[in-house]
Amino acid sequence: MEVDGFVRAHRDLDIREAHPELVFLRLNGDAPLSSKHAEEGLALRRRLLMANGFSNLDDWLTVRRARTGAQRDDVLDACAVALAARDCVGCLPEGTAPRDALGVQQQIWF
Repeated sequence: MEVDGFVRAHRDLDIREAHPELVFLRLNGDAPLSSKHAEEGLALRRRLLMANGFSNLDDWLTVRRARTGAQRDDVLDACAVALAARDCVGCLPEGTAPRDALGVQQQIWF
């Protein structure tokens, strides 16, 4: 609700929504991934991020994560969203974004 309020109050800014699972799907060549709650799914997501420049990921998943209480899938998802911000390749739906009743764009970037 806080983010939604911020977006509505700052329509002049280019704020985009991303979804980590769409980023992981793209990184995996559009092949489905195992659940992020299974060890196999977590390991694949880690490998995909490491292959795309996240060299400190193991540190974030162990030492630093313990300090914040974040779960491993939360850390991986945050990295995927950061990757979407750095290397965005598309959005859903494509083209002109539909708008909600308040005029806010409705697209997911990945």
